[in-house]
Amino acid sequence: GASFLVKVDDDVYWRPEGLLRMLEGRVPFRYVWGFLDLGSPVPREERDAFFHSTEEWPDDIFPPYARGVLRVLSMDVVELLANAPRSRGVPHITGDDPSLGMYMRQLVLQDGAFLQLDDRGAMTRFAMEPTCFTDGAYCPLKPTTWAVHHVSARAIRCMFEEDLRAGYYAVLVDGRLETNSPEASGQDFPSLCACVDRDAWRRPGTSRRRLRRSPRLQ
Repeated sequence: GASFLVKVDDDVYWRPEGLLRMLEGRVPFRYVWGFLDLGSPVPREERDAFFHSTEEWPDDIFPPYARGVLRVLSMDVVELLANAPRSRGVPHITGDDPSLGMYMRQLVLQDGAFLQLDDRGAMTRFAMEPTCFTDGAYCPLKPTTWAVHHVSARAIRCMFEEDLRAGYYAVLVDGRLETNSPEASGQDFPSLCACVDRDAWRRPGTSRRRLRRSPRLQ
């Protein structure tokens, strides 16, 4: 059976080959990998969609969790979560990401389980803001990015076409895709800037004509 569960949001452009190769070197035992939020503040403003009163959650921060953009859980963790009792006074937390963190916390505190929370490489593999501009952007696109968050379907198609045009993907005669990973030779992934940045044509090697044909973010 499967060793890991990989959960990906539907507004993400994901290059899976690198992650799958990384997981070949990870032990599938009590393992969680992703972009970890270790100090997520609890919203206290009542107009916030994720508002929690001090009665609902008295702490100022949520328990650690892997953000939902893309996260990996070994299957034994999935089974522990699925089989955990639901009648032991676990608080209701709004939002699937902090809710997962709360249930993992319960596994540790109440059941005596231990978990490996791993975010090695996350800052280089995730683009939490779909831009190549670095000024004022939190974790933007990089030459090493595997997953780009908050992108539209049109931008996802644009990014795939950029990877295909640059040779990262190759279409075989039977219609299957083959990856030509640049990381094996120490090279960067193809640039996706033209799919997300209005001024990407100003960057060296990017033409204004190609940018105009590329879909934008909604």
